[in-house]
Amino acid sequence: MLYRRSIERGVSREAILDALETPLKIEEIRIDHLERSSQRFIGKKAEVVINPDTQQIISVNPTSTKKFEKLNNELLNVEN
Repeated sequence: MLYRRSIERGVSREAILDALETPLKIEEIRIDHLERSSQRFIGKKAEVVINPDTQQIISVNPTSTKKFEKLNNELLNVEN
């Protein structure tokens, strides 16, 4: 089901792996009102949310161009 939905959203398997293996940003772990934890990995072409306790992927969405450019510029400024 998740794989089918990622295809519907235009997110490739490669983009998912890139976000998890070489993220532009890793957000802090969040815990919702039902005590479920999640963590977002933002890559060049995909944003992947995982359950850090089980390491299972919860959600996949394409990274917006605006967000990619902002994060990429931040990384370039840090490196210089």
